[in-house]
Amino acid sequence: MRYNKFRKEVLRLKDQPLSQDEMDAKKYAKYVLREGSNEEKRELLALLKGRLVVKDKQV
Repeated sequence: MRYNKFRKEVLRLKDQPLSQDEMDAKKYAKYVLREGSNEEKRELLALLKGRLVVKDKQV
């Protein structure tokens, strides 16, 4: 699962049980947009309800 890889590489958390409160959606979304496959990026962007604005190469 990609989130487990994210936890190990970015958050430096290993073998710790995950509670719902611990999941940081913003950091995970940034990680998927940087490291994810095109399909994962499309799925993530499809979930967003609001409008995205790109300015100076930043969303």
